[in-house]
Amino acid sequence: MAAEKWTRLADGAAKQPKTGGYASIDSLEWFNYLAFDIIGDLAFGAPFGMLEHEKDFAEIRESPDAPPRTAPAIEVLNRRGEVSGTLGCYPALKPYAKYIPDPFFSKGVEAVQNLAGIAIARVKQRLDNPSDRVDLLARLMQGKDAKGEPLERQELRR
Repeated sequence: MAAEKWTRLADGAAKQPKTGGYASIDSLEWFNYLAFDIIGDLAFGAPFGMLEHEKDFAEIRESPDAPPRTAPAIEVLNRRGEVSGTLGCYPALKPYAKYIPDPFFSKGVEAVQNLAGIAIARVKQRLDNPSDRVDLLARLMQGKDAKGEPLERQELRR
């Protein structure tokens, strides 16, 4: 799919005299789309659709019943990793991080919540649309807790 889209971008650039017939393509962006779509497919049974839509986005929900919204998933993952690493080194800051006016912390804490929201949305989508597909989420859904009971929805989102 990416190759077809890259060909389309290159063909479009070839028709534009001001580009000199060359297309400028940020391949890192496209590799991120590909990686997220593969991860979504393997983990949740369906890609995020980033390649198809040529856009960094994912559905987020604060709870399974909350209205859906979207956020840039690649940015969320990057910010979450950075702030989690920092707060891991300085755990005493964790309860106060969302109040620190530096956007590194406020946006980082928001990213942590958004990453959880991506999982909530994907688990909801899968539970609302059962499938025979065997993927990571299907295996988790077969899991049992310490009492031998099926895992609750909340456990599937972690």
